[in-house]
Amino acid sequence: MITTGKGKRKNLVGSSAAFTACAAAGAYTASAEVQLGSARRMTLFIGVDPAAVGNIVSLIPIISAEEGTAVVGATDNVWTPLGVWDGTVTPGTLTAGSLPAGTDFTVAPNFARTLYRQLDIRTEPAVNATDLQLLAIRLDVADATKIRILYAEAGVVGTPASVWLSYSLSNG
Repeated sequence: MITTGKGKRKNLVGSSAAFTACAAAGAYTASAEVQLGSARRMTLFIGVDPAAVGNIVSLIPIISAEEGTAVVGATDNVWTPLGVWDGTVTPGTLTAGSLPAGTDFTVAPNFARTLYRQLDIRTEPAVNATDLQLLAIRLDVADATKIRILYAEAGVVGTPASVWLSYSLSNG
């Protein structure tokens, strides 16, 4: 378990001096659990040493809203991947009679259907085996109490990339 002060960058997996190798063949590894306290945002700093041309790293943030500070196993049913809107909107009409009696709006045609998917952050395929990829991604964690990052090699099988994951938390 990692508990952090707000606005301070902490290592989660590896370090800037010693990246951690991903498991071979796409097996996901769970990071340590981060207690979020009153944080509303988490900036995830990602470093990737690809080790081979074409390597990609997959990162899946999973959150929990469980109370308490006890560490929760990464395989427990309290973890949920963050959702992300896929950008599509289609017009929709609800089936007549599907709304509760007394609902004060019409069932047609003013609904916009959107599709949300589980977030899988993928790095760009490496152009050179020695290219260091660095990026920062801001995540909304306002309704979560804990977070873990699942990470895996998603590119060249047998030549796993290495990662360094760190983070900072903020209320803004």
